[in-house]
Amino acid sequence: MQRKRFMEKNEKKLSAATKKNIKTLVQDFLEYDEEQFKTALENESATEKYWASLDTLFFKNGFWMDELDSEDMENLDRKKILYEFYETLKPMWVQVKSSLTNYINEIVPERENAKVLWHNIENTTHPEIRKYKDLPPFDPAYQEKFYDITLQFKVSFDSGSVTFFKRKLSIVNGFLDFLHDLPPGLLSLCDYCHKVIVLTRSDKRYCRTSCASSRNQKEKWEKDREGMRKKERARNEQRKQQPK
Repeated sequence: MQRKRFMEKNEKKLSAATKKNIKTLVQDFLEYDEEQFKTALENESATEKYWASLDTLFFKNGFWMDELDSEDMENLDRKKILYEFYETLKPMWVQVKSSLTNYINEIVPERENAKVLWHNIENTTHPEIRKYKDLPPFDPAYQEKFYDITLQFKVSFDSGSVTFFKRKLSIVNGFLDFLHDLPPGLLSLCDYCHKVIVLTRSDKRYCRTSCASSRNQKEKWEKDREGMRKKERARNEQRKQQPK
């Protein structure tokens, strides 16, 4: 219920195509570890999917390289560029995710509890509590919460002047513009692996079917450990009896 209220509070009209691109960016790009991402890039269709999603979300107001001609476009090594984007954005995303996790798990519940507390004060008949009824509701939980995000850039002096790499600055700017407009209620955490998920529907709880299955098994073991042991022994016996 709390997750649904959080999503509704931060609801923003987004098209199905935009949500799909955001899901690709978050769940299949930023939330992948390095080996997962390298493996994904071995698939040509996955590379095209990444490219299309990033182009749509980050470069709506212009491409990330200056003075491109048709020959430049034909010779682009998309896998190399996507990996460069990944290396640039992943450290930033780790910080954003940590902040988001704290906000979802700590700040939102604190504010919900504060609402309940003030509701109880306003409706109580206890004389010692009612005298606080007319005081303005102040609680630290209501103070706007800010998080520090550190950005890293590479600089070179070998050319005889200070040189920053504009390509990386462009992808960072595109990423920041994208996050700036993104409603936080669209994002949540997988109930099993705790990776960030995109709430394409309010009752979504898992990033993968495997996580839903693993969580279901874990809950069954927690509720009926002895019964699950019996089922496991029965399955093992059945496997032994099967012809090899």
